[in-house]
Amino acid sequence: SHLHPEEDDYRELVYTTPTTASQKKLKILEVCCTSLANIEARKAEKTSDKYAPLLERLIAAGYTPELYVVALGTSGEITTATTKTLGKFGMKDAPLDNLIQALHKNTMVGRLHRHGAGAQQDSSP
Repeated sequence: SHLHPEEDDYRELVYTTPTTASQKKLKILEVCCTSLANIEARKAEKTSDKYAPLLERLIAAGYTPELYVVALGTSGEITTATTKTLGKFGMKDAPLDNLIQALHKNTMVGRLHRHGAGAQQDSSP
């Protein structure tokens, strides 16, 4: 453990600059929520606007960044593209199924909070 120097197996963590191509490969995962109709536009926005400066700086520093954007539908939709992207991170079978269920649940809970879960709806005509 690197957090408790009093322990017998304490070891100091030392950062070393990556030297090999595989050490310089970075995977960045952005997760966002949007309407199903807006998923592709949202992915493009994240890629071109939000991360472009970071990606440029990483490349200039000798890294090989890969940006993946996972867009979840605000009604809990999980697209096939999302499943494929998560597969690039080694997710498959039961762990992938569990993650998709958790993402769906998280999206739905977030939606309920944004729209005032438990609030009385007006039923007047």
